[in-house]
Amino acid sequence: MGIYAAASFWRRSWRRGWAWFRRGLPAGIGLAFGVGLSAVFWLPMLLERQYVRQDQWFDGRYDFRGNFVYFFQLFSPRWGFGVSQPGPDDPLGFQLGAAPVALAVLGVLFFWRRAGRLRGEIVVFGAVALITTALGLQIAAPLWEWPVVGTILGFAQFPWRWMSVAIVCISVLAGLVMHRDLVGERTKLTMPLLAVIAVVLISSYPLLVVEISEPVEGPVSLAGLMRFQQSSDEMTGSTAWVKEIPTWSPMADYYISQDKAGGPVKPVETLIDYDNQSYPLDYKSFALGSVAHNSVMEEVYFFNQREDEQRIVFNHFYYPGWKAYLLDGQHGQPVQDVADHVPEDGDLGRMTTPLPQGEGFVLLRFEDTPPRTIGRAISLGTLAILLIIGLWQFTRGRLRRV
Repeated sequence: MGIYAAASFWRRSWRRGWAWFRRGLPAGIGLAFGVGLSAVFWLPMLLERQYVRQDQWFDGRYDFRGNFVYFFQLFSPRWGFGVSQPGPDDPLGFQLGAAPVALAVLGVLFFWRRAGRLRGEIVVFGAVALITTALGLQIAAPLWEWPVVGTILGFAQFPWRWMSVAIVCISVLAGLVMHRDLVGERTKLTMPLLAVIAVVLISSYPLLVVEISEPVEGPVSLAGLMRFQQSSDEMTGSTAWVKEIPTWSPMADYYISQDKAGGPVKPVETLIDYDNQSYPLDYKSFALGSVAHNSVMEEVYFFNQREDEQRIVFNHFYYPGWKAYLLDGQHGQPVQDVADHVPEDGDLGRMTTPLPQGEGFVLLRFEDTPPRTIGRAISLGTLAILLIIGLWQFTRGRLRRV
């Protein structure tokens, strides 16, 4: 839609000097406000990509090379409801549809002579439909390998996702067969309109068939979640410090064993790895235990009788938003930042925290990163400006009426 709007705007304004600026200023301001409101999302996404392993979303099951669409699938009468799989027998449907494509072609052919100024818009919709369809086919595979172009295309992850744009463009062009310049100004149901509706409905019949799926195994549970993530290759939460993406974990074994025992599956109550091999703990002179835990923090009691510090490992990937503090007591206030809070020297890149000599409490919690703080400030600032403008417009309107 952005390409269409830009093409339409440029076609109408480029010959009028600075008229294009005056016409585009309201839209540009609206676009700027939209970018500002969404900064809380896109700014961390752009600036924190370096902290996340990108290959986990583009390799294995997510490798684009095995997910190009075969040409016959664009017009296949078989509509699937499954999960996409590589190969010609993909259970997911990728149809553009014979009827929509035929109506789009006929609409362009019949309406072209009468289109006048609309020809540019028709060309834009047609070109975008052809290009985005081609991006999902094997012929576009070399483009996906190019450094810059491939990166842009890769945001769709699977080539066939680009066809969602083609479907929108085709639906617009298909409506041209019923343009008022071709069928006249009519408000009642006519035979041509009824015929077009019938063709669309009949061609879409496979979508109207209700598919009955067998119920999945057992109730929803933590153990079931672990099984699903492993079977569907969904363990994709590794940060840049992870050298080898894990396919299973002791926590998953813990959930599965509880489930097999027939009892209630209880979530883990601590992230501490008491048996870590990277930094073995000397329990003859050291004691620790979790006193508070949730998804974004953990408070740990420790008693270290050694003269040097001991380091504990948390079963959580290191990420720059996590901070560690020494507290002035249980559930107390931070009094000292643990500066040497670094990822472990191992394949998993988990968080580690040194504990000094003596007794105390240490708090590990997730805080905002600079990109998130800046993005939130931009979004809140933009929202405040919009509220001020809205209040000003409302007040000015009431004063005028008075």
